[in-house]
Amino acid sequence: MALSKFTVWQIVQIVAVDPECQHRVNSWLGKMPTHTGTAGAVRNTVIGLIGGISGAKSFDPSEREEMAYQYSCDGIAEATSNAIRPHIEKIAHVTRVDQQAREKGYSHTGTMIYMDDQTKYVLDWWKSLDIRDPFVFQYRNFMQDLGGGIPFSDFKGFS
Repeated sequence: MALSKFTVWQIVQIVAVDPECQHRVNSWLGKMPTHTGTAGAVRNTVIGLIGGISGAKSFDPSEREEMAYQYSCDGIAEATSNAIRPHIEKIAHVTRVDQQAREKGYSHTGTMIYMDDQTKYVLDWWKSLDIRDPFVFQYRNFMQDLGGGIPFSDFKGFS
């Protein structure tokens, strides 16, 4: 079954109440018009600039416990996958969830959703930094960096 608005809504409800997801995703940048998909890039740039100026280790994205990793696309995908995984049985047609890096384009990671009909989709909270409005991608579009992500607020489902 193709990904429906209801299935994404169920997932968003789980992520929205998870404290770790709230910590990593929520940002005042999420108040920007989220349809641009640039909130995460803006936050990463600010973190990188501060880290470059201060030289602090907490701004090193290769260190999993540090701020730069936790607020990056990798850290957000890790937190959202961990939040969703224990609730898989309650989510319509979802069989598995995991973080997934792109194959092409700029380095980026999202939350991969595996469906019972063998289709795959990616949810991306980093693009919006709005815990209730992740971008929704068809698998190929995300993996090949072809665009086509739709903010959940505009998503009608894939058929």
